[in-house]
Amino acid sequence: RDDVESRGLGDVYKRQVPREDAKEIPIIAMTANAFEEDVKKCMEAGMNEHLAKPLEIERVIQAITEFCTRK
Repeated sequence: RDDVESRGLGDVYKRQVPREDAKEIPIIAMTANAFEEDVKKCMEAGMNEHLAKPLEIERVIQAITEFCTRK
């Protein structure tokens, strides 16, 4: 389990973009923090999508497919 809470951070990582082309790499937050304010924090931190645990495999596949088909 690699989650914000399991690391004891208590807050969302900020997206750090070390290279200009890394801005194109989507980040999908997968966390047990599922309240509206948690989703908002993830999006403000630069995540592209928020999926709450327990994960629904259909939704994971849908999110990945959406990002893989964007140009």
